[in-house]
Amino acid sequence: MERKVIFLVGEGGTAFDKDEVKMFADKIGEKNEVELTVVGENAEGLAQQDKEKLIQELRNCDKDIPITLIIESHGTMDGGQFSFLLGENGKEVNTKNFFRDIQEILGDKPIDIFTTACYGGGAMKDINLLPKGSTYACLTDERSENVGHDFENMAHEFERFNGDMSAYNLLQFYTSEFLENRFSPGIGVSGGETFTLDIPLQNIPHMNIQYDRQHAESVGKPNYNEVLEKMQTGKLVYAKEFGLACSILLNSKKDKILNSVQEKHTET
Repeated sequence: MERKVIFLVGEGGTAFDKDEVKMFADKIGEKNEVELTVVGENAEGLAQQDKEKLIQELRNCDKDIPITLIIESHGTMDGGQFSFLLGENGKEVNTKNFFRDIQEILGDKPIDIFTTACYGGGAMKDINLLPKGSTYACLTDERSENVGHDFENMAHEFERFNGDMSAYNLLQFYTSEFLENRFSPGIGVSGGETFTLDIPLQNIPHMNIQYDRQHAESVGKPNYNEVLEKMQTGKLVYAKEFGLACSILLNSKKDKILNSVQEKHTET
């Protein structure tokens, strides 16, 4: 077993239900070398026993095995503070407290977090409360709701995902294959840098991004070079090209993200 994955589910409302949760969880569980635990599988919010289960799962994680927390929930911004809607009846859990609790439980062990929550970029302000070297990835910035079927499509086709289930790899899979709605995903490292993958559809700046053959081959999109050239020369990126453009931009930040993760691991 190479990675522990905890799938944490908030109150789904009309967005997702226990059948959707089970479907995605089953696909995660089919991956080789992944130990999966689902917390809140009924999509009704976290009861006390769910909270205790989450704490116990975090405490029991082997120090030498990487851990990913996938959070499927609603999110909200209020007064500049981001919260996951994890509790029963949509009770808010703000990331200042939540990330501090994770750090208290894990100590210096980094964690990867991948979330579908609306306004998920708002949690970037609290990222340094996580253990150093932790990676946080979200599907929207702090100004945007996460609407549409992009993540739903990713969940339904998750058998296509290959490789280590890190936050970076999950976000790369999402942007390269499923992102169609024009929301800006984000990623950051505790103690390192944060990035919003903001690709404007007008007034495009010239981007200093070099061709990466390995990434181009892994994505396998026939219009890869065309979209890259648009980003390099400041030409208009069409809406249908937005996801691929975000994937290319994310890949251009890969070394900074992964090096920052490695540096923080080394420090601890």
